[in-house]
Parts: sequence; structure tokens; C-alpha cells
Amino acid sequence: MEFSPTPLAAGGVGTFIDENVKYRVIEKVSSRAFQALWVELQFEMRSNIICGVIYRHHNSPESFQTYFDETLEKLSTSGNPIYIMGDFNINLLNAETCSFTKEFLLSLQSFSFIPTIDKPTRVNSNSATLIDNMFVNQIGREIT
Repeated sequence: MEFSPTPLAAGGVGTFIDENVKYRVIEKVSSRAFQALWVELQFEMRSNIICGVIYRHHNSPESFQTYFDETLEKLSTSGNPIYIMGDFNINLLNAETCSFTKEFLLSLQSFSFIPTIDKPTRVNSNSATLIDNMFVNQIGREIT
């Protein structure tokens, strides 16, 4: 199990990795704007898989976007499948009206990532948002 702690009272990320799976931690980042944990799952008979777990606080969207773009550019050069999951606090349902959401989606698309969730993930009597998601850069690949 790997964790990326938070300097704040809320947030933080972690991931459970089966003890039979070899892995290496690529990066742990913790700031006042977001936490991120990137691991590479290592396999002998197939390509490795990179997994990122992210929690973005409601503040500093520019700081997060800069980090996110630089990280996607660096990791995409590996040619490995990449799965990014987390609570991004970016409502994908607002892509037409929010410039930050639009920029976030354009960044993902430029590195060939697509969202795997297209329905609201948080629903209450007054609103519905899609702020939790998983993005993949290779579709059609089955993982157990």
C-alpha cells in the first residue's frame, strides 16, 4: 500500500496494490493545491501499467493544471497504458461554460486520454456533478 500524505486537514491519496504485484513508485506529490501518487505496475509477460491517483483541492487550478500537463507529457513517452483516477474537483459537465474545465479536457485529449465515466458522480437534491473520474489512454484493454 502506498500513500501520499497531505499538508492540510483534508484530502490525501493512496492505493492498494496486491502483494503479488511488483511495482515502483514513480512520484509522490503533496501540495496545498493537490496530492498525487504515481506508480508503475510491473509485469513480466506484458507491458507495465502506470496508475495515477489524484486529489485536487478546490484552490489553485492553475498550479494543478501546470503540474498535470507536465506530468502527462513525461509519462506518455513511456508508451505504457496509463490510468488516472481520483477526485479532481473539476466538473466535467461544465465543459461548455467553464474555461478551466474545457482546458482540463483539452489537455487530456491532447495526450489521448478519455474519461471512463460520463454520468454524475455526486448527486443531491439541488445539483449533479461529475468531479470523480478515471481516464485512460488505451481503450479496449481488459485488466483484472
